Amino acid sequence: MDIAQLREHIDRVDAELLLLLERRLKLALQIAALKREQGLPAYDAAREEAMLQAGRERAAGELAPAEAAEFLHGVLQQSRRWVARRAAGEGVKPLRITIIGLGLIGGSLALALKRASPAHVLRGVDLAERLAEPGRGGLFDSLHPPEEGAAAMDKADVVFLCTHLARTLELLPRVAEDTPTTAVVTDVCGVKRVITAAADKAFAGPSEPWFVGGHPMAGGALGGFQHARADLFEGRPWVLTPTPTTRPSACSRCAA
Repeated sequence: MDIAQLREHIDRVDAELLLLLERRLKLALQIAALKREQGLPAYDAAREEAMLQAGRERAAGELAPAEAAEFLHGVLQQSRRWVARRAAGEGVKPLRITIIGLGLIGGSLALALKRASPAHVLRGVDLAERLAEPGRGGLFDSLHPPEEGAAAMDKADVVFLCTHLARTLELLPRVAEDTPTTAVVTDVCGVKRVITAAADKAFAGPSEPWFVGGHPMAGGALGGFQHARADLFEGRPWVLTPTPTTRPSACSRCAA
């Protein structure tokens, strides 16, 4: 067989592995739920070692015993992370979230939000020529060019401005006008004083939504949606910069 044919076989094997992994995850979630009901610890070291030993004994052909155990160890670690993530997401209220600017930060935010709660409704806004990549995979419920920004923010609970400083300053008045009064708007710019001053003016009216400045202490060497990662913000602080007039509930919604 040539390389193309061999790759077709690998693709079929990978598809089978994913189906098996999905079945395994369902079982792991059921076991985790029963452990919580019965007050049992989530981690069982003896059970894990028995599974790894069984993997070593079942290894055959090109797969060495140590490699089988290494693979199973990785599966177990990832399974625990997935189960813990879903348990944490059980208390997350589904929100309608609009993300303006779908680069590294905006894209990573979308991935992280969907991972935290698949029930979140995500809408994305960016230049029309940049929407193809975010449109793959069903991450967003809808995508909009800038001229459809008002539609993207309709009935939103939270709006994230993930654009550079100059563009954020330009967008603040329009976002204040188009966003529902019940929504909270936040940004990701590292420069806060100028953003806060501009937001105080744009969101000053009684019919305007609430603004809470924000800045994630995270980033990457390469920008763009293609480099977005769901774990970009893990273990990193996300700083909020409320003013004396900011409602505590607005901060709470951003923090959630």
